Parts: sequence; C-alpha cells; structure tokens
Amino acid sequence: MIKINKTLFIIGIIFVIIMSIFFTIMDKKHINNLNKEYSICLADAKNENAIIIEKRDWHGTYFIKLLNGNKYWVPDSRNYDYEEYDIEDYLVNGNTIVKKRGIDSLWIITPKGKFVFIISRNINKNKR
Repeated sequence: MIKINKTLFIIGIIFVIIMSIFFTIMDKKHINNLNKEYSICLADAKNENAIIIEKRDWHGTYFIKLLNGNKYWVPDSRNYDYEEYDIEDYLVNGNTIVKKRGIDSLWIITPKGKFVFIISRNINKNKR
C-alpha cells in the first residue's frame, strides 16, 4: 500500500478546490460575455431572413451571427422528422434562417432543402 503524506494530501485537495473555483469563474465570465453580445433570443426576433455567417455553441445553446449583422441566441430544438434531427446540424455558415414575427417556428434553408423547427421544442418525437 502506498503511504501518502497527510500534508501532501491536504495540499492536493486545496489545489483541486482552487482550480474548480477558477474554472467556474472563467465559465461564468464567458457566458456573461456571450449573453451581452447575443442578448436576443431568436424566438423574440421580429422578421428575419438572412444567411448565417458564424455559429458558436455553449452547453446546448447556439449563438449565431447573420450576414445582416444581427446576433441571436438559439436554444436547442429538435425535429425528429429529419434524419439529422438536432437544430445544431442546420445552423451552419451559408444556410439561411427565416423567422417570422409572432410565431415560434423557424425555417432553415440549406442546399438540401427547407427544414422547420419550433424554437425550444422537440417535435415529432413519436416518429423515433
């Protein structure tokens, strides 16, 4: 059996705690910066019809920048009618987002076709 010096063990525990606090603080700063830059949820957008030029993701939330300069955050959504059912697979640079005011439906136009999602919802799950 390996003997561990009690002092070394305590120093190790303290180190792990300090590193956990550090990474938690850095994580909160990062998400606060994203929330400032992408302050509007796509569900709250008025009318939008523009090409995606940038996408970031953070723990199931996607942050997109459009060619017209607008920036939004998009919660995870799925449509099980499609083989690739997660919205993340369609939020790709070059694809077009179409969102109309007052409805929570979102269309993404890709070279493969037009795909519909309902923001923050999983639809057609019974088809899986």
